[in-house]
Amino acid sequence: MKNAFVFVVCGSAEHTDSLNYVLKALKPRTRNDIIVLTDLSRNESPILHDHVIHIPTPGHLNHHQASIFLKTSIHRYLPEGPTYVYLDSDIIAIGEQVDAIFDQFLPPVRFAADHCRMPAFSPYAVNCGCQEEYNAFMLRLNKRLDELDPIRKDQDTGIQAERTKLSKQLSQLLQNKPALVLKGFQYILSYPTFRFNNEFSFNKKTQIWSDSQGRSIMTNIKWGKLARELKLRYNPVTFSVKFVNGKNIWALECDHLPAYIRTDLSVQVKDLNFQHWNGGVFIFNRQSHDFLETWHAYTMEIFKNPRWKTRDQGTLIATIWKYNLEKHPVLDKKWNYICDYHNHLLKFDPATSTITDNGKEYIRPELVHIYHHFGDTTWDLWNWVDSKVPSGEKAEIQESGQPK
Repeated sequence: MKNAFVFVVCGSAEHTDSLNYVLKALKPRTRNDIIVLTDLSRNESPILHDHVIHIPTPGHLNHHQASIFLKTSIHRYLPEGPTYVYLDSDIIAIGEQVDAIFDQFLPPVRFAADHCRMPAFSPYAVNCGCQEEYNAFMLRLNKRLDELDPIRKDQDTGIQAERTKLSKQLSQLLQNKPALVLKGFQYILSYPTFRFNNEFSFNKKTQIWSDSQGRSIMTNIKWGKLARELKLRYNPVTFSVKFVNGKNIWALECDHLPAYIRTDLSVQVKDLNFQHWNGGVFIFNRQSHDFLETWHAYTMEIFKNPRWKTRDQGTLIATIWKYNLEKHPVLDKKWNYICDYHNHLLKFDPATSTITDNGKEYIRPELVHIYHHFGDTTWDLWNWVDSKVPSGEKAEIQESGQPK
């Protein structure tokens, strides 16, 4: 029996369409089997594959819950013997050594790390009220930003693309202290126009950024004044804005998830800043059954508890700590490189197929995880990934612009 990649999908055409796309990207790159598990009665559109296993799912579950039901009980439906690699339907194979992932197995199971830590994931895993409170704050903040910088609402896609490019360059500059100091001197010595580079300039009188075509693309926000108005903390040296409790306003975090794991699942998560695992890619075999059974049981338990959102990573964290696997080695990022549309520090080099993250980490991904903005042709990274799909193998994708 061959090793196999395994997918799970249920429900809307959005998910089956993305699955059909990733299948066409993977097939030319693997010599192993590819299996899809699904409840055919739930699907809005067909799965274009010849090895589909129909698994009826409990009728009281919605489509999202049914998909997670199959994912966490995946071991029950596959023959024992081979090694399996589970892939979410938004994991795209772009490398030439994809099959080497089967050599990365370490019992009892092996996942990759998520792109954030548990405090950042917590508000999206449980109904603690933190996300709603944060959303209300961001609504208020964005209203003021729209008033102070009306260009934010400009519908011109070219202007918005230039804004995004400038924001990325400013973020990258803040990470490079020598370059930041040099730019600071250049800024002090220039008047009235500070030429940031060949692409962008800043008018000190009008407080407006312009692109090389002379278009106004961004109004400077005086964060010190705005912070006082909104009762925030502003550091003029690091340009950081924080809540009065010291937390970054651009990063929603809380510690409710480990508390809910303790009270509802009787598992102690001792590291409140735990680097949890991402459920998009994992390797398993017959040695993984106890782990997967526990993960499934915990997940079915939280489906009945209104304190929890319909996710599987919170229960995955509980299972990790239940089996004392918090220090278990995770997969290298190249096996599940999580592409964040909002990560301004991410760079990629099409010539070498490498990605630079945070200005220091060089990755040549085999599998990329497009967990939001799947199919977004305004995103240069998506267009690069899409170009890696063999000619004639592309599937039609309707981009929703929203995380799945």
